[in-house]
Amino acid sequence: MVQSAPPRRLTRVFDAPVLAWQRLETEPLDAAYYVLLETGDEQVLWINQRAAGEPKIARYVAAMRLLPGLTPTLVRADTTLTRLEHPYLITRYLPVPTLVDVWPYLEPRDQAKAAYAWGRALRLIHRVRFDLAGDLAVPEAEGQRLGDALEAQWHHPLTLAIKDHMVDTPKLVTALQYLKRTAEGAPVALCHGLPKADAFLYKPERAEVVCTVDFGEAHRSDPMSDLAAIYFTDLAEKRARAAFVRGYGALSVWERERLNGYRLHHTLLRYARALTHFPNQIATYRLKLTELLDESPQL
Repeated sequence: MVQSAPPRRLTRVFDAPVLAWQRLETEPLDAAYYVLLETGDEQVLWINQRAAGEPKIARYVAAMRLLPGLTPTLVRADTTLTRLEHPYLITRYLPVPTLVDVWPYLEPRDQAKAAYAWGRALRLIHRVRFDLAGDLAVPEAEGQRLGDALEAQWHHPLTLAIKDHMVDTPKLVTALQYLKRTAEGAPVALCHGLPKADAFLYKPERAEVVCTVDFGEAHRSDPMSDLAAIYFTDLAEKRARAAFVRGYGALSVWERERLNGYRLHHTLLRYARALTHFPNQIATYRLKLTELLDESPQL
């Protein structure tokens, strides 16, 4: 535990003097701290160091209110900038490792149990259903219809794909339009947004996910979109994936069609990101797009 004097920002936002603190690993534009207060309370401070109006904090709080018992206890959230120059939230600290933390130390049978619990936890999140897609930070807003929201996300990536000349864009457009039609009328649920293994706190002795964190990307969408994102995580080996799907529950033919479509959707978004920011990944996502298009039954 770091014993140096805490940053001034910590002393401004907590309700008791800080006894000890430690900076946690986060994204460059976010900051997180573990804090032990003189009262003995252990808490976590997450600061959204992006634009002041960026709705990550509001999304997180909205999701936590919808999922009591599956998220950390909220101490306070503040977007007013009265105590700090950035929006922030404080939660109770849970001394529980993530799935990523425990995974390397589990036997294959226990890894299957962990993946099963991961799938089951994501299903619990998806049981919170909505009629419309939109920004979770504004629950009263109607937002966009699911198909329109998807099409809006494809506009820029498709423009980049056409300029790249290395992807069969007519076939890609056909497959995306098929996803839009297939997703029409899908049940819209609370989606985590980034349901990676490090967002789930796991107790190996109980083989149970006891908490879910990192709801900064929470949104309303088709739950199959969240499920498809699992294919891009570090723990997506076939043995883990099968156990994960068992935990999530059997999928209907319609759900499997949408799942395959969203895998293409996520690959396209990553491909576009590679074209603009990560040139070393371009070939990987070109190949993945081609493979998924070859597997598309509607083409």
